[in-house]
Amino acid sequence: MNKALHVVISSILIFFIILVTTMATYFWGLPVIEKSKDAAIFEAMKTNMNSLSETIKIVSREGENSRRIFIIHIPKGRLYFNDTSELIYYELDTKANIAEPDSQVYEGNLLICGEKSPHGGVIAKIIINCSSLNIDLINSFSLGKGYFNLSIENEGVNQSKVMLEVVV
Repeated sequence: MNKALHVVISSILIFFIILVTTMATYFWGLPVIEKSKDAAIFEAMKTNMNSLSETIKIVSREGENSRRIFIIHIPKGRLYFNDTSELIYYELDTKANIAEPDSQVYEGNLLICGEKSPHGGVIAKIIINCSSLNIDLINSFSLGKGYFNLSIENEGVNQSKVMLEVVV
């Protein structure tokens, strides 16, 4: 009887040791995995934003009524089109070390910058400045997570700036 009780107690102790070790690994590893995932998403969005910038340039050079469909996937974060500031920008609120707060780095046509997040991390941004491309955005909107077909159309020239309409 005593030997059987010893085996049961040993089995229960081993089970709880394995359970605690697994839980500790999970809680330690989850933030690391999340940061790596956010870094990969941000890199993919840099590629998407660079392609979007090139598509915008092509449409603006082709003349009035030129139009292209641009397919974009936003796995996390938000994409903004702002006709007031003439900016197209992507924001990702993350704890990953993607961009330093209050930093600005140019990568080709894209401006990569960061600002402190109210949630304790950083809000990393990828910005296309349409004014520097001599382009006037006609409308403002934002897109969240998902797949989108953007219609980019050249509406002609106004005061030496190409007017582009972007519609989902």
